[in-house]
Amino acid sequence: MPLFLFSQNKYSKNNHVEIKTHISGGNYIFNYTYKDHFGQINHMNLSFNKNQTDQAINKLGIPYSLFDKYTFSGYSKEEVDRKKAIRQQEVDSICLYGLFVDRDDVLELDYNLIVSFYKPFFKIIANDLIEVLKKNNNDSKKNRIEITMKFIQDIPYGRPKRNKKKFKNGCFAPLEVLVKGYGDCDSKSLLFACILSHMIDSNDIVFVIEPDHLLAAVYYNESMTRDSRYFYSNGKRYYLCEVVGPARLDFGEEGKRRNGRKLIPLRIK
Repeated sequence: MPLFLFSQNKYSKNNHVEIKTHISGGNYIFNYTYKDHFGQINHMNLSFNKNQTDQAINKLGIPYSLFDKYTFSGYSKEEVDRKKAIRQQEVDSICLYGLFVDRDDVLELDYNLIVSFYKPFFKIIANDLIEVLKKNNNDSKKNRIEITMKFIQDIPYGRPKRNKKKFKNGCFAPLEVLVKGYGDCDSKSLLFACILSHMIDSNDIVFVIEPDHLLAAVYYNESMTRDSRYFYSNGKRYYLCEVVGPARLDFGEEGKRRNGRKLIPLRIK
């Protein structure tokens, strides 16, 4: 019996896609059918230890109490400063454990910490995708990027529900995307980076933050089609990787254009 079933009213899914996750013998069994960028249908069957997976998924997030406003009245300035410093140390420690970061009093997902923590779980998927390319004599950096994009794009699109136990900024942990069987732009972009960082130099990957959107881009120094979208950063040319789906955009193909971009280079910690 599948653990999760999909409703077309709730999720956006391509017709050729089949994705089911169920529990058997203490493991999550992930069955997935996707189409690569050559139009070939591929099947992937994976097993993840349920307890280890659940613990890893629960790593992401911080308690809602961190957003409570603290006041320090009735103390001297020195005592207030001391208490504020202690409070900040507590916030920083909790954020670090929950894979968040405090940037100028704004608590945000730490993309580098997230990918660094979850990356080891996805080597098996990266190896499977590389094997698909090698079987067809198509193994190259560009094709590794393209097949990973299609793998992620074909995962149904849906927005995560609000987590009642902890604040996750509306994001699934990368493993959670497979368990739930769907994800949104930031959830799927993080999963994309976790997989692709096994297949190419992880320093070639950057996250592209746009208003209400997250995608990735990859450094590529070979010629592309004239319509491919790219930008320069530190003298290197990066091409966009829009993996939110269900649209199956190619490497360098731009989706909806948004004004204002912020770049965060991927650095495995």
